[in-house]
Amino acid sequence: MATTGWSTTTKENTNFSRLCKLLIDGGTHVLRKIFDGKHPPHDLKKHLMDRRNHRILKNLKTTNILRGDQWSKLYPSVDAPTSGSFDITLLSLLLRNICNLPTPANGWSNEPAATSISQEDDIVRVKLYRNKLSHISEPALSDADFNKYWNDIETVLLRLGADMAAIDSLRTQSMDPEDEEYYNECLKEWAKNEERLLQAIHGLEEKMENLLKTSHNRPVRPTSEDKYWYIRCNTRQPQQHS
Repeated sequence: MATTGWSTTTKENTNFSRLCKLLIDGGTHVLRKIFDGKHPPHDLKKHLMDRRNHRILKNLKTTNILRGDQWSKLYPSVDAPTSGSFDITLLSLLLRNICNLPTPANGWSNEPAATSISQEDDIVRVKLYRNKLSHISEPALSDADFNKYWNDIETVLLRLGADMAAIDSLRTQSMDPEDEEYYNECLKEWAKNEERLLQAIHGLEEKMENLLKTSHNRPVRPTSEDKYWYIRCNTRQPQQHS
C-alpha cells in the first residue's frame, strides 16, 4: 500500500490552508471596512495627523508596540497613507487604539460570552480563531474539523460585514502548493507579531510596577507618559497567552 510522502500536500493540508485564507483575507477585509468607517480614506491623512491620534501612535512606536515598517505605512515619506496597505495585524492595533471602540466586556484578549455578539466581541473572535489555528500541531484538518471552523468563522465575518458570495467563492477556489505555503506563513507571522506585542505590553506593565515601588522610602513619581500607558494597558482584562 502506497504511503503519503512528507512533502505531499493532502486534502487535510489544503483544508487548513483554505481556512487560513478565509481568516486572513476575510478578516483583513472586514477589519479594514470597520477602520475605513471610523477614518474615511479621503480623510485618513488628516485623522492620522490629529494631535491625539498621532500622540497615541507615537507612544506605540516608542514602546515598540508599533513596528517601524508599520509606522512608515501610517506616515509615508512619499504620497498619502492608504488603509489598503494595512495588514490584519496593523488594522487590529489601530482599531483597539485610535477608533474609540468600546472595550469588550471580557477585554480584548479573552473569549467573549457566547451571547455577546457586539462588533468589538467579534473583532476579538477573529484573533482567537487565529490562536486556535496556530496551536494546531500539524497544518492539516479533517473535513469535519474544517467544516466546524469554517462555519464558526463565517458567522463572525458575516456579522462584521463580509459578503456571503465572497466567502462561498473562497471555499471552492483552487489552491496550489505556493498558495498554501503563503497562507500558512501569514498565519505564523500574525501569531509572531501578536506575541511580540504582548511582550512589549508586559514590559510596560513591569516598568510601571517598578516606578510605583518606593526608593529610599520615597515614592517614585511616574511621568505623565508612564501613567498614560499604565491606564491604557490596564483597561484590558488579564491576558490569555497565545
